[in-house]
Amino acid sequence: MSKQTAWKDPSNQIRLVGDMNRFAFRLFERVCEGNAENLFLSPSSISTALAMALAGAGGQTREELADALGFSLPEDRLHHAFRDLSENTRTGGVEFRSANRLWGQRSYHFLEDFLRTTQEYYGARLAEVDFQAPEAARRLINSWIAEQTADRIPDLVPPGCLDPLTRLIITNAVYFLGSWETEFDENDTSESDFFGAAGGTSRVSMMHQTESFNYGQCESYEILEMPYKRHGIEMYTVEHRGEKYEQVRPVREEGSSFALMVILPRLETELNAVVQQLTVNGLQSMPRCDQRAVHVFLPRFQMDSAFSLGDTLQSLGVRRAFSFEDADFSRMSDDPEGLYIAEVLHKAFVEVNEKGTEAAAATAISLLLGCYGPPPPPVEFRADRPFLFMIRDTLTGLIHFVGRYMGP
Repeated sequence: MSKQTAWKDPSNQIRLVGDMNRFAFRLFERVCEGNAENLFLSPSSISTALAMALAGAGGQTREELADALGFSLPEDRLHHAFRDLSENTRTGGVEFRSANRLWGQRSYHFLEDFLRTTQEYYGARLAEVDFQAPEAARRLINSWIAEQTADRIPDLVPPGCLDPLTRLIITNAVYFLGSWETEFDENDTSESDFFGAAGGTSRVSMMHQTESFNYGQCESYEILEMPYKRHGIEMYTVEHRGEKYEQVRPVREEGSSFALMVILPRLETELNAVVQQLTVNGLQSMPRCDQRAVHVFLPRFQMDSAFSLGDTLQSLGVRRAFSFEDADFSRMSDDPEGLYIAEVLHKAFVEVNEKGTEAAAATAISLLLGCYGPPPPPVEFRADRPFLFMIRDTLTGLIHFVGRYMGP
């Protein structure tokens, strides 16, 4: 990618990001229903995998998928927008990658238009496997996902998930590793009380620093945005008195725009109510954030989550795709036996500590046969109660990861 990559059609990408973020909150709200656990997932991974399935869907199946995902672009512009969004994601300063792969039954006939679309716009090469030996195929798929996620997602596809009737697995793996622009000092981390939603109290390792961050607030919650390192580095040579020295300097043109956004409900506001607000009104409803000094208190935490998303997606309107009788994936294969989605699996991992954040996620879709003035005083942002958090690209606006921390 060139140092100054122009967006090919900003309107397409802006619409796509808006659609994907709205889907992120709708999906997260559904996943949160009926439990009080820590949760973490990658909505961008799920959207990307389903967009590849959409490329092979036809008729009402395609319409249901597009509606449930909230895609407002016509399909001839949708896949272009996915590729352009990927190409315009700046990663200098952080490690971020998103990889796609198709795993198809050896000798099964997939249509060229479907394979061309997934290859050209998503970089998803078709790897032929033999699902007649499902355990060997499962190990191969899981090995690829583990490699793409630095071994943070080692076993996405569980034993027994594949069988001889499996014809295609669509996979997306996403990985993020970023250091804070301003790191926490480990010597300032101390044990502190964390007040759970049910009234209980537990102890957490509470990190602390005072620095200038983007901060905003409204009646129901506060927002803190903490950037990861914005710039990569490059080596260059300097010569002094006949001696050559290697030095480093920032590569500002390629600087990333990734940040952790923490949304902390007011004491009188439940976390679920904030999730509902964001589901209905989106990110544009958030209060304005301004740079100011903030006393930050944030728990050090690690979590992982695993989901079977079939029922959740059906509750969002994706029904025909899961139906043996009604699914239409005729743009994927012309085999008269047809295909349908049997399962959508998703796993995610996140660790937040004094140095920064590591996050990974993978999705697998199984298709079976059939103003200026004096600076204000510092505010305190004390995340000692359940909060929502997102890892977001502030340049494109896309939410790559979203989670809920309820306590240790």
